[in-house]
Amino acid sequence: MAWTTIKTAGQIPTNTYDFPITALSASTYYAYRGYMIVDGIQYYGNTLTGTTAAISLYVPSGTTGIAGTATITGFTVTGNGVTDSGGTAIIEYGILYTQSATFKDIGTLIYENIEAGVKQGSGVGTESNYSSEATGLASNTTTYYRAYARNAVGSGYGEIKTKQTAVDTVTITMSDWVNNIDSEYNNAWHAKLTTSRPLVKGEEFDLEYYAKARSTYLDEISNIRTIRASACVVRGTTDCGSASSVILTNDTGDITNSITDIIKISGQDSTYDVREYTICVETSTNQVNWYCDYTNFSCITLGEISNCYGGTNYQLTGTNSICANSATSSNPTSNGGTSMLIK
Repeated sequence: MAWTTIKTAGQIPTNTYDFPITALSASTYYAYRGYMIVDGIQYYGNTLTGTTAAISLYVPSGTTGIAGTATITGFTVTGNGVTDSGGTAIIEYGILYTQSATFKDIGTLIYENIEAGVKQGSGVGTESNYSSEATGLASNTTTYYRAYARNAVGSGYGEIKTKQTAVDTVTITMSDWVNNIDSEYNNAWHAKLTTSRPLVKGEEFDLEYYAKARSTYLDEISNIRTIRASACVVRGTTDCGSASSVILTNDTGDITNSITDIIKISGQDSTYDVREYTICVETSTNQVNWYCDYTNFSCITLGEISNCYGGTNYQLTGTNSICANSATSSNPTSNGGTSMLIK
């Protein structure tokens, strides 16, 4: 047995003395004995033994960092750290997070619930200062998160914090598509609405539109005429059908018809890959039993978006109005259509 000597010089003040033994390892067996030197001769006491106490191990503790700017699907939490390892090595650390109210509390946002409704993000960096990502989240939803660390005893946690994911914004763009000629004298303009991504079940919004049509006779005659202004929306690039909202008149000069209405755009029962809608506008003039000259004007304008559902923000971008004037037409007993162009 190799002995470590701890000594001090000087006389013993009494027949007994105390001497501290420090810097020992926990849970370790040691032998010890006293000794003295008198006139150059060494004297030893009896050898005794003892075992140092075990270190008390416990779960680690830590602090939860700050979430950065959130996207519609996630965010990064920086400044997390283990503040106490619990007397033994840390084997894992990161964050836990959830958007479920069932798992938002200190007793439920725990490591054991990862398979149930809690997700984890691995720690990147040192134990004392690491970052973690929360991913795969729903937009515009409160997310509950906290730091965690694990050692041989169990899991310890930081405080629970919250972060709101960003609002998902779907933009709607209107553009010209095709002039659909229904007959020799009648045509209707089909404009295209394109959303920035497909809508899913539960997402929908109302879109206000204003359609206006005007017809001007160039002849100084009186006759019965009709003018139509209508609009509708369908998924994809399908013909909308016939016009509506008709004015009958026998006046010469200008006649005008306009309608304001709401069209609803919504997702189907499940996710679908169509993100294009056709808005159909028909503005035509009809005169009966007379030969005449006339010009037509037509316009479709998109207005306010309302009644939005699905946690999504909807915005119109680009042009919101398509208008056109037709060239002077000269047709007996016919319809005069107006081709609409982006303006």
